[in-house]
Amino acid sequence: MKDQNYWIEEYKKRGGFWKHSGNPSQPHALYTSGTHGDTYTNCTKFVEEPAFLKSAVTELLTRIESKLNPKPDIVIGSAMGAIVVAYEFASQLGCNFAYTEKTEDTKDKELLFKRFDITPGATVLVVEDMVNKGTTTQKTLDTLSKLEVTVLPVVPVFMTYQPENNRMIGDCGVVALASADANVYQPDDCPLCKAGSEALRPKQHWNELNS
Repeated sequence: MKDQNYWIEEYKKRGGFWKHSGNPSQPHALYTSGTHGDTYTNCTKFVEEPAFLKSAVTELLTRIESKLNPKPDIVIGSAMGAIVVAYEFASQLGCNFAYTEKTEDTKDKELLFKRFDITPGATVLVVEDMVNKGTTTQKTLDTLSKLEVTVLPVVPVFMTYQPENNRMIGDCGVVALASADANVYQPDDCPLCKAGSEALRPKQHWNELNS
C-alpha cells in the first residue's frame, strides 16, 4: 500500500497539485463550498489517464474493503468531478453507477438524480474525487436519505484538505489516498483577498493560477 507522499508526488508529476506562492498578483482558490484557500488538487489530471485512475481506485478499494459489507449495488458520484471516479469504482466492483447533478428547477442548489432511477432497497457507495468541507458530498447524501436505500458508511476520495483521521461527512467516514496541508479561509476573513489576490474557481482558471 502506497503512502500519501507517493500520491501527492504523482499529482505534482502530472501538474495537478497547486500551491499559492504568496505573491498577491497570483490568484488563489475559490472552492465549491464558497471558502477560499491556498491549495488545490486538480483531479482531472488523475481521471484523464485511465490506467492511472484504475490504479488509484484499486488502492482505495483495498483500503475500504472491510466497509463494503454488503457489497454495493450501485456507486454514486456527484457531477461533475466524481462522475468518472464513480464509473471506475463501479467497473471494478461489478455493479451499477449513477451521479447526482443540479437541475434547472433545483431549489437551494440541491443535487438530484436527473438521469437515473435508484432501485428501492439498493446498497449504495458514495465516492468523491476531492473533499474540502464536504458540502457537495453532503448534498448527495441528503438526496439519498430521502430514498429507500442503504448507504455504506464510508466515502473514498483521492484527496482531502483536512486531516483524514476521524473525518466524517454525515454518518460516513472519509478514506483518502492523501491529505494536503491547506489553509482554508472564510471569504470575509481571507488574508489572500486582503493582500490583493483574486479568488478564482481553480479548474476553470487553472492556467491563471499556475501563471
